Amino acid sequence: LKILNIHQFFTRIYGYEDLVNQKKSLIKVAKEFETNTRYILAIDDKPNLYDECNRVIPIKPWFIGNTNDNQLLEIKKVLQTI
Repeated sequence: LKILNIHQFFTRIYGYEDLVNQKKSLIKVAKEFETNTRYILAIDDKPNLYDECNRVIPIKPWFIGNTNDNQLLEIKKVLQTI
């Protein structure tokens, strides 16, 4: 997200260090921000790692220089219109 310069659209970026029992959980995020999970969406290349995978926008793994995958670039376009 930082490489694509869209990190400013996100309140916080979570990674593998935030796993709980081998899973990511939006409940943990909701508690941290004192809000309901319905207000939280995740973008991840491994949505199956979430307890709430229905709240995850799945993307392909993105690697620096991968010009064949434009999913994150499309998300960037949408975010820039908000």
